[in-house]
Amino acid sequence: MGGSGGSSFFYGEKDIESIWDKIKAGEELEKKQVYSQQENDLLKNKLGTINQRDIEGINNIADRIKFILNEETEGTINLNFGGSISKHTYIDGFSDVDILLLLQKTELKNLSPKEVKDYLFDILKPEFGEENIRKGNLAITIQSGEIETQILPALKFGDHYKISDEGGNSWALIKPKEFASHLSSENEKLSFKLVPIIKLAKAVMSQLPESKRLSGYHTESLAIEAFKNYKGESNYKDLLMHFFKESATKVLKPIKDKSGQSIHVDTYLGKENSINRKKIGHTLENIYKKMVLAEDTKQLLYWEEIV
Repeated sequence: MGGSGGSSFFYGEKDIESIWDKIKAGEELEKKQVYSQQENDLLKNKLGTINQRDIEGINNIADRIKFILNEETEGTINLNFGGSISKHTYIDGFSDVDILLLLQKTELKNLSPKEVKDYLFDILKPEFGEENIRKGNLAITIQSGEIETQILPALKFGDHYKISDEGGNSWALIKPKEFASHLSSENEKLSFKLVPIIKLAKAVMSQLPESKRLSGYHTESLAIEAFKNYKGESNYKDLLMHFFKESATKVLKPIKDKSGQSIHVDTYLGKENSINRKKIGHTLENIYKKMVLAEDTKQLLYWEEIV
């Protein structure tokens, strides 16, 4: 009685090599998946820290301003939050906190923007200290701890507002709600990940010298531009890398201001391809390269340094 020739229990050398290749590939894939999970957990934890923002501190500043002005001014002062607070992209120590100071029901409504700013500066200086308050082209800025608050004198105009023009002598129409609405729409398109990515990007840039940072509004506008027609992965790591990769080149060109406050959101960087734009672009590119290095070496420590 003869047996069947050959056996499935025996493999050739090539078969064994193929099996080992598959085992190694499986192990590498598992390592990659574990590392990717660690990356995204790190970014989620960072985001959780960012979201514990000092809203109480901001509200206290607003209440102090409102109390002082209502004591010193005839009529009723009303305040509306603008800036990153209204768009939910605020992070401590980096973002703008704009408070629109509505003047309709006060004696200040007939003054020029410059006259209103001079008045506000003189009234608020004793409360916050001369070293913590300054006048800018459009607003009064108050520094309280890590919170920087800009107070913009404003007149309600239908559904929009009027604030100071660049010269400070007349009122200019702005439409901040239009940009906030546009940001909300784009956030929804990106499965509500755009606003978290803006917060993470601001957190990364908050570690840079102030001369190398983007403004909060510019960061938000760049993010909208960066994710137009985005088809990549939707995890935080890939989205954040995409932001810095795209922004490194998009920052070279001015972005139109949808709010109407100025012609462009980034006039502070000058014309297209200006030296300042190239410097910022180089900084953003270097951040992206550090992220690529973290990916290539699978070193979570690099990500911890970045964020």
